[in-house]
Amino acid sequence: ESGKGQINMITNKFSLAGWDTLIPFLKNYQLDGTAKFLINLNGSFRKASGLQPILNMTLDGVKAIHRQTGTGIQNLYGVIDYGIVALKIKQLRFDIQGSPFEAVATFYNFASPSPVIRGRMSSPYLVLSDFWMACRDYAEEWLRGPASENLKSAGQFIRNFFPPDEPVKNFSAEFAYKAKKWNVPKLEFELYDGWISSRGGWDTGASPANYWTDVTIDHLRLARLMALIGRDKKLAEGNLFAKIRLKGIAGEPGLWAKNLTAEGEVSLTNGEFHTFDRLGALGKMEELKTVNEFVGGKTVFHDLQATCKFQDGKVKSDYLYLLAGDLSLKAAGEILADGMLNYRAEVYLSKDLTRKVLTGLFPGYTPGESDKQLGPIPVLISGSFENPEVKIDPAAMPHFRNQLMKKGSRDVLNHFLPEELFFERRNKS
Repeated sequence: ESGKGQINMITNKFSLAGWDTLIPFLKNYQLDGTAKFLINLNGSFRKASGLQPILNMTLDGVKAIHRQTGTGIQNLYGVIDYGIVALKIKQLRFDIQGSPFEAVATFYNFASPSPVIRGRMSSPYLVLSDFWMACRDYAEEWLRGPASENLKSAGQFIRNFFPPDEPVKNFSAEFAYKAKKWNVPKLEFELYDGWISSRGGWDTGASPANYWTDVTIDHLRLARLMALIGRDKKLAEGNLFAKIRLKGIAGEPGLWAKNLTAEGEVSLTNGEFHTFDRLGALGKMEELKTVNEFVGGKTVFHDLQATCKFQDGKVKSDYLYLLAGDLSLKAAGEILADGMLNYRAEVYLSKDLTRKVLTGLFPGYTPGESDKQLGPIPVLISGSFENPEVKIDPAAMPHFRNQLMKKGSRDVLNHFLPEELFFERRNKS
């Protein structure tokens, strides 16, 4: 008479083939695999709102393949529990375009306008460009306008920097959603023999929506990354370290650079720039022609430290320090939106090279004075990174030449930054 009761229903494994016609968000996919259900209904059967359902669904070998492109999910195994408190996805394993994944997630207030989500995902081997194709094929059906254009732009970026022969390894991410805010406290992976870790957030409830992320790069091999940019031309190599914070707001397609700002510090160790010689421009000056015997066609350096600030499509550096065997350099400038360099630098020759230059210029020069470095020699760096132009600054050259011929001037013979500075900055990175 009370109408209260309990019903348990258990199914055998059954095929999911053909079920895609009943599920709107899988209408472009062919579904296969097996599933089984355990359903418990407890409460008042006089009205649906009086029931407290508990659902357990086991998925076994499920796949959903796009009918036109062949992308999708395969080998999906897992358990889904739905109860009064939460919906839980447990022991989920699946492959997307050959990349294996494991995931767990919990959804609270699942049916309400304000759900809360917590989860994590990992993959030992992830071909990001193939993974993105599968995501794109699914999302294109549902995205329109600016969101669709942003999807295409992101895909182009991924194809350029994450090709199939450079897989992401040991990928791990944690994520949460609450009050229209996504939070990613941890996202880590290996790439180009280095380790990248980040954390960030995306506030979809703000107007306009905004995002931020902190990125740390540890010992990434620059040569492998630059090979993608330069294609057949060898550009640069070294070990890359960085700490960068990015912030931006959602905007129209193509305006991401305008709406994004970033700043941080970058370090390169044991590196080489193959597109210019560090001494080539100096040797064109008559007083410094002694350095020509050391010109080797490239710039080999021990350490490079720089600040970076990205805004309005430009990367600005307030200081850049480079330490090489035969010279040191400090510079400031920017990389423009079209990729062109615009830097003003001061070069300091090493103590040994200073001795050779001054001995050649002044027969009576005493080698004991070589406890200082010859500099600052004013230099301009401009043009593209693939073919930069490095030349003596014509506006500052008369003063340098005048001071050089005085040979003892402190304006020309200076101590450069101590080598310890580079190690201190690298440790901070």
